[in-house]
Amino acid sequence: MKYFDKWMKDIRRRLEQYQNQEREPYGYVKTYFVDSGLFFIDLIELYPDNENIDIIWDWLYHLGSLFAKYVSTEYFDRFNKIRDTKDMNNCNNTIQQMYIVFKAMHKYKIQVGISIFSNFYERVGGFFKTLKEKVKDREWRSLVLYGCCISIQCFRFFLTRFDETEGYHRESNRYYKNAITVLKQYMQDYDIFEDLSDSFGLWSFIFKTINENSEFLDVNQIPIEKLEEKMIEALMRVTKFKSIPYVLDNSRDTSEMIFNKYIEKQIELLDDIIYTGSYWSQLTRFAKAEFYIEIYKKSDNINDYLKNFPPFYPEEIPQPLFNKFLETFLRIMDLIESDSTLKRLIRNKKYVENDFRDFFKTKFDYDKEWFVIDEFKGRLDYYADLKVGFPQTTFRITTEFKIWKRNFEEYEPVQELLDRMGNYDRQGIIFMLNPNKNQINEKLKIELIYEHPRYYPGSYEEIKIESRLFPIFKAIYKYEERLIEIYHIILDLFTFIRSK
Repeated sequence: MKYFDKWMKDIRRRLEQYQNQEREPYGYVKTYFVDSGLFFIDLIELYPDNENIDIIWDWLYHLGSLFAKYVSTEYFDRFNKIRDTKDMNNCNNTIQQMYIVFKAMHKYKIQVGISIFSNFYERVGGFFKTLKEKVKDREWRSLVLYGCCISIQCFRFFLTRFDETEGYHRESNRYYKNAITVLKQYMQDYDIFEDLSDSFGLWSFIFKTINENSEFLDVNQIPIEKLEEKMIEALMRVTKFKSIPYVLDNSRDTSEMIFNKYIEKQIELLDDIIYTGSYWSQLTRFAKAEFYIEIYKKSDNINDYLKNFPPFYPEEIPQPLFNKFLETFLRIMDLIESDSTLKRLIRNKKYVENDFRDFFKTKFDYDKEWFVIDEFKGRLDYYADLKVGFPQTTFRITTEFKIWKRNFEEYEPVQELLDRMGNYDRQGIIFMLNPNKNQINEKLKIELIYEHPRYYPGSYEEIKIESRLFPIFKAIYKYEERLIEIYHIILDLFTFIRSK
């Protein structure tokens, strides 16, 4: 397909460009990436069980990782410094970026309890103050109403992914209700068709938002017949491509009449466009237009369509990153034998868990492939022993360091790790130090795996790694509604380092 091929080639090039540099994507590129991410989400929601949908998830993961890469505390200060409509547009973009990041992180079981989310939630409140104030200003109104709709969409999704007892759930509910309140007030005070006489794309988005959320049952509803009448009238005045693909997004489940009429107009306008490359930032819209014209209602074509998305290398997605982490972790273990300070502590039996944690932390810090997240706090706001991330991705993993039977009554190892993991972690490591001459392998398996109350029956697996004399024990634990993989790695101190 004409525009699909141009879009894929262009966005892959731009994605790789920004993955390999420290500069944040500038305005048009960021909007282009957001448009693409939202298109990926649409495809995922339309075809969740398609055999080829995983490649679309990989694309969403890479976009989400890119957005997460550039986020800092200062990045979200923009929510409290909205001076003009350009700032407002940037904030709308940022809400959608976080929606894309969260979707990707949830799919790939990556925790959300990292600093980007705490910083986002701490500062986004200023955005809703601006929505409330500026909805009365005609110059700002379209952007404000769009901000309300995307906030409702975003925070409604967040609400379904957090437990009701969690702070993120309470905050998500607050912001969700704030956006609803502003949109409700607008609907009570204004006639949308008179007030926003040329904003047919926004009409369709507001109509969809109101009809998808029961909180709007007590406001003046827009009759579907009136929306269809006004949308068809507006279509007569449309001479440019504008936001037609997004009208199709909003109307495909609400009005077949609107959808079909706008498809016809889209075909007419696309026939008159000669793409020269000068408006590349519109490529996602052209590709989406092609999708609706050639694929959407032709189910036999969807498999071939999804296959056309170029794949990523396996090592660029989360599971291979865990394997890469494990390789690095085992390599650092080998370095213990050559560390005179740690060996002396072991021989004198004066070591504590933190000695090993600090050793691993230092080595991961030194290895430029990884970075250590010092500020991470787990689900119950306890500091995790060690949390490591992979640059330019949202991959994170938690490790707890334990000495066999030391303080088990106070801090039971499996539960301690589960409590300190992020909300969407699915994998963790317990590094168990055995101070005894006798092996603890069987005792550990009985106490921390087979007889553990959270152990998921039948999930135990012994992993043997080439060139390693010791096995790794893998087991799955049920924690609330999640299944968590925990890898138990044992270091036998008496056999690993021989006293001289």
